[in-house]
Amino acid sequence: MDKLDKMAQKVSWHKEALPPVPAKVKAAVQSARAARVGERGNLVKIGGCGSHVTVKELGLVSTARTAALLAKVVQQPEHAGRNSLAKPGVGANQVVAKGGAHGKVDGQEPFVKVLKDGYFEVGCYRDSMLEFGDKFGDEKDKYGPVASHANVAIVKYSELVEKTAQKEMTARTCYEFCRGLPGMVFFGITNGNDCYCEPYFKPQAGDDAACDIGCQGKSTEMCGNAKGKSTIWEMHLCDDTGEDLAEHTEGAEEALTYFFENAGVAVEIGKKMTAAGDALEEVAGLSGSPNTGDLGMTAKQAGGELTKAFIEGRKVYETLLAAGTDAQALEGGDFTEASTVTQVEHTVEIIKENDSKVHKAALSIHSLVKAAYPAVDYKVFGEDVADDQLATDLKGGFRAGDYRLASYAMGETQLVPQATTCSGKAVGMPMLGLGENGCGVACEQTVYPTKCVAFSHYEVEGKEDLCFMFADVDDVEAFEEPAALMQTIRSNKDTSTKAAAVCKVKMSELSTGFKPKGAFKRNKRCFGACGGFSARDSIQSYTAPSSVTVDGKEVIAKLP
Repeated sequence: MDKLDKMAQKVSWHKEALPPVPAKVKAAVQSARAARVGERGNLVKIGGCGSHVTVKELGLVSTARTAALLAKVVQQPEHAGRNSLAKPGVGANQVVAKGGAHGKVDGQEPFVKVLKDGYFEVGCYRDSMLEFGDKFGDEKDKYGPVASHANVAIVKYSELVEKTAQKEMTARTCYEFCRGLPGMVFFGITNGNDCYCEPYFKPQAGDDAACDIGCQGKSTEMCGNAKGKSTIWEMHLCDDTGEDLAEHTEGAEEALTYFFENAGVAVEIGKKMTAAGDALEEVAGLSGSPNTGDLGMTAKQAGGELTKAFIEGRKVYETLLAAGTDAQALEGGDFTEASTVTQVEHTVEIIKENDSKVHKAALSIHSLVKAAYPAVDYKVFGEDVADDQLATDLKGGFRAGDYRLASYAMGETQLVPQATTCSGKAVGMPMLGLGENGCGVACEQTVYPTKCVAFSHYEVEGKEDLCFMFADVDDVEAFEEPAALMQTIRSNKDTSTKAAAVCKVKMSELSTGFKPKGAFKRNKRCFGACGGFSARDSIQSYTAPSSVTVDGKEVIAKLP
C-alpha cells in the first residue's frame, strides 16, 4: 500500500471527520433492509424511543404495496420493565443460590429477563442501604429502618449467583445481574468486587475519600473503596434496544457494502491495468523502446498494488462482517430476554469499534481507484461529481486543449509519425480507460501540487488503454512506418500486435520556451505492427463486480 500511496495523491480522510458513504450505497442498504423486515413482518423504528419514521425516511416509495408491507408491522407489547419501579416490597422475597442453581428475587432468576436497558454512574457514596438493607445475607442482623419501613431489601451478587458462574466484577457485570430483577433501579459496587442491587440508595454522612479501587475485572473502572464507600449507578429503561440495533446494523451494512464495492472495483481495475502494462512492456521490447517498456512495468506494479489494496483492511472488514451478520439475525428478536439483549449489546459494541475503521479502509481504497480511474464515481457508482472538476469535465465530454506531439517540441514541426513515445518525471499513478482525450483532460486538470506538462497515451489491441502524465519530459522517440514494402514486412515480423502510442506536450508550455531535456530519436519502424491501428478516444465503462476474486479464489465474503 505504501508504494501506491506515493503514486497516488494523498487524501485527507484521516485528518477530518469521515464523509458519509455515497447515496447509492445508503439507498441500496435501506432497500435491502426494508425487504428483510418486510419478510419478517417486524419493522424496527430508527431514531429513539417512540419516534416516528416516515415511509420516505425508510427509502420506500409510498404505494399500495408499501402500505401492505407496513400493515404487517407487529406492534410491540408494553415492556415489562415499565412497571419495574422502586416501591414497597421490592426485594423482600429472596431465595439465595443453592445446589448449583441461581437464587431468585420475587420468583425471578437473574440473567433471564431485561427490565432495564441502560445505566449511568451517579457517584461515590457511603450507602446506608449496603449496611442496613441486607435482609437475607451475612449482614441480616443489621437490617434496619432505612429499608424495613418499606419492606425492601438489597440483592447481593455473591449470594444470588451460583459460585461457579460468578465472574470478576465490572460495572457491566453488576448491571447485567441487576437489570433483570424486579423493582431494582440502582446498583452499587464496593471494595472492587462486592456488587449489589437496590430500589433506591440512601447516602449517609462520611469522609471525603474517593472511590479509588479499580473493579476486579476492569481496573480502569472505579468500584468503590476499602472504607465502605460504593460507586453507585442508576439503571433506566429506554426500550430502544431494537432501535439501537437497527441503527448500528445499518451503519455496519453501509461500511461493509462500501468496502466490498471498492475492493471489487480495485481488483478488477488492477487486473486490467496489469494486463495492459504487460502487453505494453512486450510491444515496447519488440519495438525497441526500453523507456516505454519501463512505463509498462510501472503500470504492472500499480495494477498489482490495486489488486492487493483490500488486504490492509480485510481483517477489520471480516470482524465487522461477522458482527453485521449477527446483527441481521438479531433483528426482530425479543428484547426483554436477557440472552438476546446481551448478544445485541455485544454485537453493537463490535460494530461501534469497527464500522468507522472499515469506512476509512474503504475510503483509502476508493482514493487509489480514483487516482487510477478518475471517472469511477459517475461511471461505476453513479454518483454526483459536481465537486470534482476533472470528473465533471470527463462526464461532460470536455475536449482536451491545445497539445502538440512531443516530436514537435523537439523541432520536428512537420513530422507526422506513426507513433511517439517519451519518458520523464511522472505525475501521479498510471491511469486506465480514459481514452486519449480523457488523458489530455486529466493532464490539464493536474496543476497542484505538481503540474502536468505532457502526457503519454498507449493502447495495445485487445487491452485497456493506459495514460501517463509527466511533470517534465526527457527523451522522445518517433516511430515512422517504413516506406519500402520489404522494410514494412521486416517491421511486422518484429511484432504482429497492433498498438498505438502518442506523447503530447501542452502548447501553453511550448509557447513559454519549454523543451524536453533529453535526446530525440527517429525510428524507421513501427511501434507494434504496422497497419493503421488507432487508440480509443472515449472513456471506458466498468462495473462493480458481484464477487471479489483473485487468482480464481473469492478473497472477500459479501454481507448476506
